[in-house]
Amino acid sequence: MKREISTAKEAARAARNARKNAIKASRKEKSSKKNALERARKKEAASVKVALEKKAKAGEKMSKALRRAADLRKRQLRTAKEVQKKNEKSVERNMKRKKLLGRKNGVKDLFQLKKKQNEARRKKAAADKDMVKRKKAQKRAKAKMLKAQIKTAKRKIAVDRAKAKEKKAKQVRKARRRALENAAKAFKLAKKKEKKKARKVMQKREKELKAARVKDRQKRAKVKTAFKKRMAMVAKEKEAKLRMRQATRDRDNQKKRVARAKKKTKKLKMVAKAFRRVRDRVKKLDGRVRKNAAQVRAVKKKEKRAEKKVKLVNADCSKLKKANANIGKAFNKLKRNMKKWSRNTKWLKQKRRRLSSRRRKSKKNELGDDDSDAYNNDDDLGPLKTSFIELLQNEYGTNVNELLKERKHLGY
Repeated sequence: MKREISTAKEAARAARNARKNAIKASRKEKSSKKNALERARKKEAASVKVALEKKAKAGEKMSKALRRAADLRKRQLRTAKEVQKKNEKSVERNMKRKKLLGRKNGVKDLFQLKKKQNEARRKKAAADKDMVKRKKAQKRAKAKMLKAQIKTAKRKIAVDRAKAKEKKAKQVRKARRRALENAAKAFKLAKKKEKKKARKVMQKREKELKAARVKDRQKRAKVKTAFKKRMAMVAKEKEAKLRMRQATRDRDNQKKRVARAKKKTKKLKMVAKAFRRVRDRVKKLDGRVRKNAAQVRAVKKKEKRAEKKVKLVNADCSKLKKANANIGKAFNKLKRNMKKWSRNTKWLKQKRRRLSSRRRKSKKNELGDDDSDAYNNDDDLGPLKTSFIELLQNEYGTNVNELLKERKHLGY
């Protein structure tokens, strides 16, 4: 009987020890599970915080880089606008120069200038042609004048010869008169014997005087004719000289006209060259202005895009900072909840304190009856049930996965 009682006690003791060991094992398992989960949550919170901090730093760096890029774009836009303004002013200045050139030369455009240039060329060609004619006319007039001068000189010589002959005839007439007078005197003084001979001599002298007078008249007539011819030739010479002078004047005037036509043609050529230069310059500058306008538009778009990116990155950085602040708050809240849950959960390890024998007995009974169900409930993990990321999402609306996504459009 005693042996049976001792075996029953031993069996009851063994059962109690087995239950105690099971409870201890469960308690130890749950405690280690709780500690592991707590460590995991802490690790998760720390890694999330580090990741978000890194992301925030990368965002700040990108924000600074984008800010620099936006400032560079602004400077580029300002420079492009200045260049565009400069080119527009240059176009305006060249257009004014073109108008001034047109106003000075009485033309509106290059077409009118070409028309005027062609007209000036035609006038120059006509002036050159007329110049050739004037030169020929002047040469002819000069030749005629020289011919007239030669003839006048010949006429003068003829007049001089006629005058010499007339003088000689006059002298002969005077000599014949003196001879007649001498013969008349001799006749008066002659004796009767010599009278007949003296009369014959006197008659002969009379005949000679008559002949000398006729010859003298003829010579005078010849002198008059030669003088008239000479005077006519002098008149012709004067006329030829006048014509030659007129031809020379016409030639000189034509020379001046040719020089003026040449000068005008040269001037119009230079004006046309200046016109073309200004036109090409305006065309080039106009193309440059259009290019600058397109560049300004492109730079404006880039500058707006850069500013937009800066705003997006700044907004993202502020979100990340807010998320970091929320991580700190959530972690502190998790720690508080963990402490509270640890105090309220019986199966977790508590600080050992000395218990009275009655309380130890009641504790044994409690361990045997009530706590067995609590130990068997593995899902009763309180705040450790959800992950730290889920806690952030539920409590603060912070989507960590969304924040840690790669932002390819922002470059980080």
